[in-house]
Amino acid sequence: MKKRLLFYFCVLLSFNLCAMKAEAGLINPDIPYETVTQQDGITFEVKLKGDEHFNYYVVKDTTDIVVPGENNTWYFGELSKDQTDVVATKEKYQIRQTRSKRLKEKDLEIVTKKINENLQSIQGSRGTALIPEKEQNVLVILLEFENQVFNQDTKEPRDEKGWSDTYFSTKNGYISVANYYTEATGGMIKIKPAKTTQFPEAPGVVKIKLDQKHPNNKLGIDSIVRPSLDCIEKEGYIDFSQYSQKSEDYSKNITLNDLHLVFVVAGGDRGTGSGHTNSILGYKSYSKQVYTSSGFMFENAFMAHGELIYTKDHDKVVGNNSTTSYKSVPSTIGLAAHEFGHELGLKDLYYNSNSRSGGLSDHSLMDRGAYGSRKEVDVDDPTNYIGASPVHLDAYSKMKLGVPVEEVATEKEVDIEDISSKNQKIYKVPVKEDKTGENYYLIENRQGFGFDEGRRDPYNKKRTSTSKGIAIYRINDFYKNVGNVGASVYGEQNVTLIEADEIIKGAPSLEKGTVTGDYAYFKKGQEGLNLFTGDSNPSIKNPDLYPKFMMAVQSELGVKMSVSFIDPTLKHGEFEGVSFTWNETEKILTLGKGSGTTQFNIPKLVEENQIDSKQVQTIVISKPLKLTSAKSLFQNMSALKEIRNIENLDTSKVTDMSLMFSGLSAITTLDLSTFDTSRVTNMAYMFSDLKNLRELDISSFKLAQQKDRIFENIKSLDKIHVNSEFSLRGSAVNSAGVLSNEWTHAEKDIVYSRFAGEYDGSVPGWYERKGISSALEFDEETKTVTVGKGTIGSSFKFKQYEEQLNGAKIHKIKFPDKVQLKNSSTGLFRDLTEVQEIEGLENLDTSKVTDMSLMFSGLSAITTLDLSTFDTSNVTNMAYMFSDLKNLRELDISSFKLAKQKDHIFWNTKSLNKIHVNSEFSLRGEAVNSVGVLSNEWRHVEKDIVYTKFVREYDGSEPGWYERVL
Repeated sequence: MKKRLLFYFCVLLSFNLCAMKAEAGLINPDIPYETVTQQDGITFEVKLKGDEHFNYYVVKDTTDIVVPGENNTWYFGELSKDQTDVVATKEKYQIRQTRSKRLKEKDLEIVTKKINENLQSIQGSRGTALIPEKEQNVLVILLEFENQVFNQDTKEPRDEKGWSDTYFSTKNGYISVANYYTEATGGMIKIKPAKTTQFPEAPGVVKIKLDQKHPNNKLGIDSIVRPSLDCIEKEGYIDFSQYSQKSEDYSKNITLNDLHLVFVVAGGDRGTGSGHTNSILGYKSYSKQVYTSSGFMFENAFMAHGELIYTKDHDKVVGNNSTTSYKSVPSTIGLAAHEFGHELGLKDLYYNSNSRSGGLSDHSLMDRGAYGSRKEVDVDDPTNYIGASPVHLDAYSKMKLGVPVEEVATEKEVDIEDISSKNQKIYKVPVKEDKTGENYYLIENRQGFGFDEGRRDPYNKKRTSTSKGIAIYRINDFYKNVGNVGASVYGEQNVTLIEADEIIKGAPSLEKGTVTGDYAYFKKGQEGLNLFTGDSNPSIKNPDLYPKFMMAVQSELGVKMSVSFIDPTLKHGEFEGVSFTWNETEKILTLGKGSGTTQFNIPKLVEENQIDSKQVQTIVISKPLKLTSAKSLFQNMSALKEIRNIENLDTSKVTDMSLMFSGLSAITTLDLSTFDTSRVTNMAYMFSDLKNLRELDISSFKLAQQKDRIFENIKSLDKIHVNSEFSLRGSAVNSAGVLSNEWTHAEKDIVYSRFAGEYDGSVPGWYERKGISSALEFDEETKTVTVGKGTIGSSFKFKQYEEQLNGAKIHKIKFPDKVQLKNSSTGLFRDLTEVQEIEGLENLDTSKVTDMSLMFSGLSAITTLDLSTFDTSNVTNMAYMFSDLKNLRELDISSFKLAKQKDHIFWNTKSLNKIHVNSEFSLRGEAVNSVGVLSNEWRHVEKDIVYTKFVREYDGSEPGWYERVL
């Protein structure tokens, strides 16, 4: 039983943990000035200010900077040589002493500037890069010294079990670090006590005493961590091997997901006041040299904080004056929860060293919210001490700990539930123009329950209410490795709260350093407090940070609140009974549910709503849309390339479809197989001027009696699906367009030489226009024709296609997929004078071609042709095949068997310098005008072979590449 009451007394061995990096505990900006006394009896008041990167003592009234030394001696401060810290001079501080230059608080701006510059240059992660797992094991080490033991400076002692409960109790309503993280993360983080043996009634806690004096400085305890761990291990209070990695290479490495080290140091914590005889400033260490003599390495280092904090005792009023008294009590969970946030990889979200302004203030545990309390501090109620109710984490920190996040990709309305719900979720809205992914917005529902009731205004002791509603944060992950302290301009830091009540106050409260009030979060009710748009206040004043979606809160306060994410690029409205949405960025017009009047059509809709018709490229009919008239419904929407969900058009009551699709010059495909045309009496000009329409399905149509010029000026139609009721017989030629040409059934051996005049409905189905079945797509910007998979018939010529491009000239032809050429390819590419490249010629199947005459004739801009994959086994005619290729420099016909008829095959091809031929190549006996420069001197590229007159002398014995001798 003695071992329960005694703890191991350790002989200190000195170790230097070099390259120490740390994040200190947040210094409470509301701590009072404290009276200190020099050895000569001089007294003055000092206050600790700053943050993890830079902290200092300032004298009240004079704003002198001082530095504490040994034996309660205070010295004048001065800047370090690199101007990144304050160091002590050799002169003891006296208020009335004359000194040539006293360091003042205003002189410290250069330090904070340099520190911020250094922070902005940090690359890579600080601390751990591991993602925290749900269960986190924690070892709490109570550390005493020869001159400082636990419960020495407080009237409210806490024993080992009390410290175990403070960290690990899961009892409902108990103020513990474990309960805090369970609540604040919605159960994503569970804190568990390490398996210890020293105090059975206090799991997870060990206690040791070192034979040295308390360090009593702001540098922490890094130098005594190793001997402390050795003492614990030697005494057998914990078996570290049960937490080490099991892999062979890292058998003694302990990560954050294995075990956390928490040192609670006897004495005070300077973050809440410096009046204790011995104190440290709580911090999270990132030292890479935290290990035991037996070799266990703690990759996540440790955290430490003081045993005691200062909290408000009472106010004493004497006459018109009042004074505040403070007392020393065991540390509440706020400081511990904050430092444990660092253990899990979270960063500080307060702003800078010298100011209250910026940061998240009372809205996050990782800022001053660590010191939250639910009510005005009550001397008799420890549950209300400062830090007894640390506020919840902000959405960014929750995201880092695994709370579910959904990125908003489309316009929608969602129900956002707060962290108390099993359906908790944070929503992420990207920044419109950000390609780095570093800038975005996070949205959460925050109702201020439980520990989050600790949000309060420390300047107004009567204030107990807090903001509730939808919290919106702007995130800048450029500073993700250092948190808010790395930014030099408010609003550019890692996490910025968007304050709903900026519309009332005129500016963000946090920027000015004042604490936000009841309306920092968004909610429906008071005007303007539910909107975050381009026109609202707050709004996005910096266009580089404009979110892809605006936000509107649609409900009052509640555990579940409805939020609409609205695309700022969209225009919403209603026209003649039909709702619509215009997306200018995507160039999409979406029609909603409705019943269009007889006046409804798209050209009128865009005109009256100031939408440029030439910008509309896609129309989406998202829901069933009833029409009574379809006259001119899409007429002259010349940029329209696609109509999605056209099956949602209910045409059962339509009588007039005249001009319905007329002038849709960019449309290539129309599937109208779901149309009900039973009542339609007028289809005049219905498909006129669809110059690029390639495929049409009207298999459900009963053509109206009035169908004059229904297919007028339809030049590109290659495929049509008709039923037994389709008939254009007797119609004027200008009504039928290309349907008056020769067409073949896609599946049966049926050919109509004049389809419109001959088709009688006896064999319905898909028909193809003779000439080409491959889809052609012309890119106006690159002047490129892309040929789809299919066949090219004997009558098709690219020159004829070019003549339909409204004056545009083809510069390139691409065959990305297999294309079958029918028996004749005569003149296929002829006279395309501006074509510089034909890509994918290897995808042309020429095995059935018999006629290649004039195939490439007149391609005067082509310099290279690789026809090495051509199958010419059935070709009988190659006359003029390569004639007038005035700039052709290189030709590969190594697979060719030249046809018997090859008259003038190379006529007027003057620039050819290189040719690849096979053993079957022969032009011997051909007239000179047939062979062009091939009648000149040529030599083999790889062998010492020269033919003075190539075409007459080459006999096929030495195939390969030949070069013209110039």
